[in-house]
Amino acid sequence: LVFQDMQNFVRMDSDGKTLEKVPLAALYGKSSGATSSDVCAPCPTNPNLLAITFHVKGTKKFEDTFHEPVSSLFLYDRAAKKRKRIVPEDMLVLDPVWSSDGKTIFFSGYRALHYLTGDPFQIYRISPDGAGLKALCKGVSPSVGPPSD
Repeated sequence: LVFQDMQNFVRMDSDGKTLEKVPLAALYGKSSGATSSDVCAPCPTNPNLLAITFHVKGTKKFEDTFHEPVSSLFLYDRAAKKRKRIVPEDMLVLDPVWSSDGKTIFFSGYRALHYLTGDPFQIYRISPDGAGLKALCKGVSPSVGPPSD
């Protein structure tokens, strides 16, 4: 079980024993500002890789429209202790989930050019290195089930 408790990234076994506790500042590169919508999703094939979301300063268009930061998607390599933003700066990102093979991250969000549409949220896919960003369909809150035959 992995989660963030607003202060730490926590890994726990199924009996509730804490296996690891890492300050979010180590992942986010800042000491505060965690929200309940931030995500730390481990890759199913490489637990050292985390898809993480947290609030960052948005583009001027986002700031002028929403007057608040936007949530962005980063890949964090726990072994190397390095973080890399993998989506464009004009994109809001929520609810990242990994494909079962660890080769793709799916999420909901929208680009700045969609913010005035009546229903801006779409489901996107991207590879962990930031390549292949593609909108798949309108929607929110993706989830990935077990692989099918």
